[in-house]
Amino acid sequence: MRIFIIILFFLSAYNIAKCQYKHDYIWITGYPITDPSDFRGVSVFNFNNDTLRLTKQDNGIRMFLTNVSFSNKEGELQFYTNGCDVYNVNDELMENGNDLNPGDAYLTGNCPDGGNAIPKGIMALPMPGNDNKVYLFHQATEYGDIGTYIAYFYYTIIDMQESNGLGAVVEKNQLIVSDTMFSDLHAVKHANGEDWWILFSKEHENKFFKVLFTANGIEDILTQEIGIHPDYTASASGQSSFSPDGTMYARMNSEDQVTLFDFDRETGELSNFQQLVADTMAFWTSLSFSPNSRY
Repeated sequence: MRIFIIILFFLSAYNIAKCQYKHDYIWITGYPITDPSDFRGVSVFNFNNDTLRLTKQDNGIRMFLTNVSFSNKEGELQFYTNGCDVYNVNDELMENGNDLNPGDAYLTGNCPDGGNAIPKGIMALPMPGNDNKVYLFHQATEYGDIGTYIAYFYYTIIDMQESNGLGAVVEKNQLIVSDTMFSDLHAVKHANGEDWWILFSKEHENKFFKVLFTANGIEDILTQEIGIHPDYTASASGQSSFSPDGTMYARMNSEDQVTLFDFDRETGELSNFQQLVADTMAFWTSLSFSPNSRY
């Protein structure tokens, strides 16, 4: 447990370095319990006040692989979701907050009670120029001849001025992209400091989707083919990330190892592809940039 908390602390410190505000300062994990003496339950990681405060509560929703918690810019929790339902700060279902990611997630048993099962399959971003509206960007699966695969990329809008400040979902499951894709959602600030680039990739191909999110909503959807086709056998074993300054993007898995790109925050263009290979590599891998983006 001690090692786990230390790892979470450094991961959080990395995320904090990328964020001007405190939207990611509270994390909700775990699942509700009926026996208060149970050591399990819903864990709340609070990174406010330059420290980590860990508390436990009995109520909430079951958080699984798809999850995100969102706070206002002062670091006060506003809502959290497991990719099936959205709960408000009172640990209650948000108005119209049910039935995210329709389709296969509700046929396989993950939703609504288990939490959706796509790692890195959801993120929450404040709308540029309007802190009262928050966009959820999320992925959903479909079952077909090739088995279950990620097939849809949606947005859902939460208005925090609704329901007396508890928030309400005002638009839900609005389709952005329909294609086979990896669960590697990432976002980085545009060069103008206001808008966002959201990046994810097509499954087992060297094709990237780049969504421009502005005060007008989804402003543009760009695609680019660059680099190598990810190895099929290692697609779920790795991780991807932007550098804290947003100038580089890297992916890693056990077969391809590190693939590194420069990223233009003005145009959204990836360039200068490099592949970094080590002598030995475990199957389960991860990566992180140093806080100053140098390493």
